[in-house]
Amino acid sequence: EVRREEQGRSDVGDLDSEIAAKKYSDEVFQKLSNIEEYLEEFLRAATSKCRPMSMMEKEELVRRIRCLAPNGLNRVIDIIAQGKTSLDVSAEEIPIDLNKT
Repeated sequence: EVRREEQGRSDVGDLDSEIAAKKYSDEVFQKLSNIEEYLEEFLRAATSKCRPMSMMEKEELVRRIRCLAPNGLNRVIDIIAQGKTSLDVSAEEIPIDLNKT
C-alpha cells in the first residue's frame, strides 16, 4: 500500500515536471519568435533607409561574394530571396542584376 502511494506521488511529480518543462519551452519559443520578428523588422527598416550603392561598392560586393564559402553563398541567397519571391533558389546559377537591386 505504501509503495502505491509513493508510486502515485512519483507519477504526479513526473507530470508536474513535464508540465513545467512544456510551459518553459513554450515561453522560450515565444521569446525567440519575438526576437526573430524584431530582427526582421529592424533589417527591413535598416535596408529601406540605405543609399544606393556606388559602382565601386557593387564591384567590391561581387568580389567578396565570389570569395565566400558555400555556406556563406547560401546565406547570401537566403537574404536576396527574402526580397524577391520570384527567385529560383534551386537553380545552378542565380543571376543578380546589381543595377536593379
